[in-house]
Amino acid sequence: MEQKPNWVRRVLVAAVAIIAVAVTTVWLLGGFEQRRDYLTFAPGQQVDAGNLVFILDSATAQRAADGDWEVVVLGSVRNPNHESLPVITGDSGNLAIRTGTTAAVLERVELGSNAQRAVVAPDNRPIQLAAHFSLPAETSLATDLRVGVFVMEYGSTNILDLAGGERWHEADSRVYAAVLPLLLLEPQR
Repeated sequence: MEQKPNWVRRVLVAAVAIIAVAVTTVWLLGGFEQRRDYLTFAPGQQVDAGNLVFILDSATAQRAADGDWEVVVLGSVRNPNHESLPVITGDSGNLAIRTGTTAAVLERVELGSNAQRAVVAPDNRPIQLAAHFSLPAETSLATDLRVGVFVMEYGSTNILDLAGGERWHEADSRVYAAVLPLLLLEPQR
C-alpha cells in the first residue's frame, strides 16, 4: 500500500480544521437556529404581500369527519396590480399557519361568495377571503392562531433574465406574522 505524500495529508488536515472552525462559528452565531426575524401585524391591519394586499381578521377551527382540524382564516384581499392574480397556495404560497410545533400551508381559497373564483381582479377593491388549512387530528388548539403572510417578489429565475422567460411571483425572504383570535366550532357530522 502506497502512502500519500506528506503535503496531501497536511492539506487534508488543514481543510478539515477550516471546515470545523467555520461550522462551529456559524453554530455559535446562531446560524442553525430557527428564523425569528418576521415582521408583525395586528388582526385587521393591512399587509402588502407584493402580489396582493391582505387584511386578516380571525380564524375558525372545526373537526372534520375524519378527525383532522379544518382551519379557516377570514379576512379580505385586494389586488393593486394591473393583472388578475391568484392567492398562491401550497408550500411557496402567500399564507401559512402555526400552532405550537405544528404548521400547515394554504390548501385552498374562497374569494367573495364564489367558491369557484380563482383570481383577484386588478381593481384594487377588497373582496372577502376564506383561506382553508388542514391540521392533524392530534393537534391541540388554543384560543389564538399564528398566521404568516409571505411577501412575494415578481421576477424570473433565469440567469440575468437573458432568456426573456416568463415572470411570476415567488416567495421573498420577508414574512409578516400575526396572532389571530381562533373560534373553535362544533365538530362536523
